[in-house]
Amino acid sequence: MAISFLAASILLGTGRQQPVPVTKRTRDEVVWERLAPSLVILRGDLGEPTGVGVLIDERGLFLTHQSQLPRGLIVGQFIDGSTINLKVVGRDNPTQLACLEASELPSSKRVAVRLASQDEPAGSLLTAITLGGPVSAQQTANAKAGVVKPSLRYLPVNEIMLERTSLPVGGAMLFNETGSLVGFLGATIEPVNVTQNLMVEPTPTSNTRVYGPQGLTVGYSLGPKVLRRVVAGFRSPDHQVEHPSLGLQFRNAPDPGALIVSLDPNGSAAKGGIQAGDVVVALNGRAIQRGLDLALALFESEVGELVEVTVIRNGKKQDFSLRITGQIPSASR
Repeated sequence: MAISFLAASILLGTGRQQPVPVTKRTRDEVVWERLAPSLVILRGDLGEPTGVGVLIDERGLFLTHQSQLPRGLIVGQFIDGSTINLKVVGRDNPTQLACLEASELPSSKRVAVRLASQDEPAGSLLTAITLGGPVSAQQTANAKAGVVKPSLRYLPVNEIMLERTSLPVGGAMLFNETGSLVGFLGATIEPVNVTQNLMVEPTPTSNTRVYGPQGLTVGYSLGPKVLRRVVAGFRSPDHQVEHPSLGLQFRNAPDPGALIVSLDPNGSAAKGGIQAGDVVVALNGRAIQRGLDLALALFESEVGELVEVTVIRNGKKQDFSLRITGQIPSASR
């Protein structure tokens, strides 16, 4: 018999209420049934629930958002009430994701989630898993640009519209209808008050019945490509994540392009002939109009990839072939 995630999270959160059987399952509950064996409620020293983690490797590695981490000792509680001890073994500052490792994971609990291989099309229905329960969501746009604090790193993000706002959704995991992990919500924008334009009708059991648009929350999620890079790093022996880099520091140029202000002397750009004062105007044929364009183009590249960089130097175009290298942020662990 199916158990709704909301009922299960109430059970794990308080210990006073019993699971409620569900006979007619919603789409979110179907997704929850697929995910339940892979999820743990994260609890701190005092037993307080702080977030949700998901198993990404059968060896006992769990993924969560850093905002979900409790202080001190960390305990993960499965839906059946059993618990495991967890410790943080990796942090990725640019994405604010963290890797947790179980000291001992029973073989019956080694049900790792799948990672989505590509972005969901705009309009796709998703399920956000939060500490309070599942929240219906829809992907409304792809490939936007965002700045993640505190790293101030530009990342490609997807825009997500969430159904309701009564539950905290920051750091929530997003899954598609097959139960594959597609991203994490790194930021949300609270909605404006829309109640003055709602159509309402009195009912015998309540003062009003609400029709039309209700409170919505706009969220921004890391996409599958970035997520898979982070997971690959966390699965490595040292649990460190490498992000693509050319060893450049840059800003918007007065004219279209990204002005190089400094270089890492050991980076591939400096070794390949790029100089401070050069203005990058294209990367692999992709026009670079501003610093943000270059930041996103680099982040979407792969470590080891050979890229063609076009710069303006002293009024003339020059082309350089450079190898993307891996950069481990200083606060990655």
